Amino acid sequence: MAGENVPTREALRRDLCRILPEDQVLTADEDLTGYRNDASWFKGQPDAVVLPTSTEEVKKCLAYAYSHDIPIIPRGSGTGLSGGVVPLRGGIVFDLGRMNKIIEIDTKNLTATVQPGVITGELHRAVEKLGLFYPPDPATLTVCTIGGNVATRAGGPRGVKYGTTKDYVLGLEAVVPPGEVIRAGGRTVKFSAGYEIGRLFVGSEGTLGIITEIILKLIPLPPAKKTMLVSFATIEAAAETVVEIISRAIVPTTLEIMDKKTLQAVQAFRDVGYPTDVEGLLIIEVDGSERQVAEDMEVVERVCREMGAIEIKVAKDQKEADALWTGRRSMMAAFAHMRPTLLSEDVTVPRSKVPAMVKAIREISAKYNIELGLGGHVGDGNMHPNFLLDKRNREEFARAEKVMAEVAQAAVDMGGVVSGEHGIGIAKAEYLRWQCGDLMLHYMREIKKVFDPKGLMNPGKIWWEQSALGTPGQGSTEEGGSHGTGPVN
Repeated sequence: MAGENVPTREALRRDLCRILPEDQVLTADEDLTGYRNDASWFKGQPDAVVLPTSTEEVKKCLAYAYSHDIPIIPRGSGTGLSGGVVPLRGGIVFDLGRMNKIIEIDTKNLTATVQPGVITGELHRAVEKLGLFYPPDPATLTVCTIGGNVATRAGGPRGVKYGTTKDYVLGLEAVVPPGEVIRAGGRTVKFSAGYEIGRLFVGSEGTLGIITEIILKLIPLPPAKKTMLVSFATIEAAAETVVEIISRAIVPTTLEIMDKKTLQAVQAFRDVGYPTDVEGLLIIEVDGSERQVAEDMEVVERVCREMGAIEIKVAKDQKEADALWTGRRSMMAAFAHMRPTLLSEDVTVPRSKVPAMVKAIREISAKYNIELGLGGHVGDGNMHPNFLLDKRNREEFARAEKVMAEVAQAAVDMGGVVSGEHGIGIAKAEYLRWQCGDLMLHYMREIKKVFDPKGLMNPGKIWWEQSALGTPGQGSTEEGGSHGTGPVN
């Protein structure tokens, strides 16, 4: 709990400026505004923001905050959708954006060592120039950071074939309370020496410590790829086709679904050549050798025609393929132009359950009369129903929260998970118990206590607390608090 030795705002700035240069410490209200929220609808209020440039600076600032019982909130680009970097109880936000160096690309060991503030898309470009490949590709890859990806186990369209961020973390460095630096894993492919502590930090959402360096696995860049758009008369037919493709032992690089509402929204936002008169669309990409790509494309096209595809359009070159992906990555921005509030759900089910999950999502949203646009990485069972709302309409927002809860429960009932790649943060905290059960939550809490006995690392995240959060999306999460109220975890 926050103690009596918590400094005033003025004293906090004075103390932090003894640790960092003044331009790396923000305490003025106008400078803190941009740190109140992420891309979700939750808001808080930080007491200060620090912009460290090295592990040593992170260590010193964390040690100071912990000794004064001040909450500590690590932050990347703030593109998260679950409220994971919202300063619910005030405290110090650690903006890691200036720790943005690609330290090394090791072509002999096929690894990249990076600081947490490296932009994901910039790492892609750097390794691809050397004929290497880092597959994880979140939709916000042009702005999101590797540190944020690791903290949330971020995914992306290529997760179908290549897995997600968690599958590429070989090792990491982190600063943990009360101000110690730990290193776990390394450049070796195999690791069988005690507990794999580094894995605990992958998906920990800043609740254990601050990740300051990451060693990532790289693979050879596939020499060829092809991208196609496949149109269907119904969204159900598109969903069934996903299951059929996977059952033929073909694993595309990407296998994305979009419904009519999504196609129309994207085309209105940015003309990328999507059809707007079909009910369901798949974007399918395959990669590998020229021969393998040709063989896989032949099988995929045959399956799509067997499943009743209306039209199959293959991108004629990389420029056309890039345009198709630009449309997919613009989905959320397109929806944001339609209504004041966008709630993007994130659930994953076994791939065989994709058609059932599509049906459940549509039925639940219709039951509560909530406008919906459906998209997702269905090749790995991950779906993103996007609910179009105005949170100022409290009655509508309350109905949307019921939809989100029922969609999450439906995913669990189908053997799936309440979050495939966005993380738990605040938005999914109430649902985690359905996923894990009380015993697993108990063990998670006990692990946190080992690393963070005071509960100051990103308080209020992952575990839902009625007294602290109220109803998700309402109450204290809208206005935040000060660190004097103490942490939640």
